[in-house]
Amino acid sequence: MAVSALLMVFLSSCGMAGKDTKPENISNHVVGVTVNTSVRKTGQYPENFVITFENDLGQMKISAESFHLTGEAGYWGSKDTRPFEEDFAEATVSGKTLTLVPKGFPEKYFYVKKFEVTCSEDPSFGFSSDDITDTVTPVADDFTTLTYTGNVSFDYHLFTPEKSEPLPVVIVFHGYGDTNNLLTYRTAVEWAEPENQAARPCYVLAPVIDDETYFNITGRAEVYSAVHDIIEQMISDGKTDPKRIYVMGNSFGGIATIEYAERYPETLKR
Repeated sequence: MAVSALLMVFLSSCGMAGKDTKPENISNHVVGVTVNTSVRKTGQYPENFVITFENDLGQMKISAESFHLTGEAGYWGSKDTRPFEEDFAEATVSGKTLTLVPKGFPEKYFYVKKFEVTCSEDPSFGFSSDDITDTVTPVADDFTTLTYTGNVSFDYHLFTPEKSEPLPVVIVFHGYGDTNNLLTYRTAVEWAEPENQAARPCYVLAPVIDDETYFNITGRAEVYSAVHDIIEQMISDGKTDPKRIYVMGNSFGGIATIEYAERYPETLKR
């Protein structure tokens, strides 16, 4: 038997074909990245990144310490950006996917302009924000975004509970500038979380009010009127219990709560 053939038999018997690295003769490419986020008390943050590759990763083992993230995040009300970086606590391989869990994340995710993840063990495992194919945010994703058009035009998010009988509705006004109102903090999404819906099933209506409209008394009044119309239509449609209309807000939304209650006390005192 030739020496080269003997060598191949020896390597095979030693299990080299099953080592914990990807086969050298397979070119693997990132085909997509899903960012799984959650809305915490202070806003939306990534929980993990799931990277999908073209080919199965087999029994590969790779260290979380070999990955590093660098990026740029914006500021509210400014075009300036600031750099940030983060390391990873876990790296798990399963089939064609690699799941990376960050040790923490210093920025609210919706403020992130761009980022790049590098891998010192294998550069082909790196990816960037350009590779993102999906962003998943449980509960917030359960809201439907609708548009009101009339004297004023604005979007609003509506959570619809599973029960069909007339239910309470909670109106949630966001703070000034917080137009990412489902992601900036938990004021709206907390009402829609499964444990709260099990105890207190309700609709959640969260208007999105741009800065110029919000800071103008007339503009706010037009939004309040529109929200009132939406609620009245929900009552007319048999969706909402007219005796259980609630309103709340965060920061500047606290002012909106008072103003709405002053304008439509009959809505809240039926």
